[in-house]
Amino acid sequence: FVAPSRFVTVDANRLDLFALASASFTPGRGIVEATTALCTQIFETYTFDPWFTEVSSPLDVVVRERRGVCQDFAHLAVGALRTVGLAARYVSGYIAPRSGDDGPDASAIATHAWMEVCVPELGWVGLDPTHDMAAGLRHVRVAIGRDYADVAPTRGTFMSCLRFLNAPLASRQRTIAAATVGDRPETRVSSGTEAVFKSTPTALTQSSTTASR
Repeated sequence: FVAPSRFVTVDANRLDLFALASASFTPGRGIVEATTALCTQIFETYTFDPWFTEVSSPLDVVVRERRGVCQDFAHLAVGALRTVGLAARYVSGYIAPRSGDDGPDASAIATHAWMEVCVPELGWVGLDPTHDMAAGLRHVRVAIGRDYADVAPTRGTFMSCLRFLNAPLASRQRTIAAATVGDRPETRVSSGTEAVFKSTPTALTQSSTTASR
C-alpha cells in the first residue's frame, strides 16, 4: 500500500501529490491530524463533478482540472500519502442512510469511495475526502485495495452458451473444472443466465459496484 498502483500513478504526478501532502504534513502534526487536514484541503480546493471523470480517467487529469468524484478524491488522497512514505489504501462501500431519512441524505445508499491510512499506534484509520469527515459507523466497507482496479466489480471474460457448447469437449471440461475448483471461490458457473462466467482473480477484493458520491 506504499508503492504506485494502476490508478494511483505516483511517479507521474509526484510533484503535485507531494505538494498537496506537504501543505498538510507540517512539523509537529501527527498522522491522523495531518491526513484529516489533507482531506479537508481536497474537499475545499477540488470540485465534485459527476460528469467530469469515468472509471478509466487518469489521476493527472484530476490533478490538472481539480475536479472529479469520490473515486478520484480517494485516489488523490492515497497518492499524496504515498509520496510521504505512508501506507494508504482505497475503500469501496456505501454510506448507510440514517433511520427515517427521506431527504437528500437518503441517496447516500449509493456506492461510495474513501481511503484509509495506516497509523502505527492505531492501525487503519478511514477518512472521507469527498465529505470532509472521518469514516464512521455509517461508512460500510465492502472492499479494500490499492486503488479502484483492485475492487472493480466487472473483470474477466464472458462466454455465450452457444460458444461454450460448440467448443471441443476437452475445452468445456477445463472451463467447468476451473469454475468449480474448491480453491478458486472467485470463479463460478452461472447456469441461471445460460452462460459460463470465469472471473479474473483480483487481490484484496470483494464484490462492489461502481463508486459514486
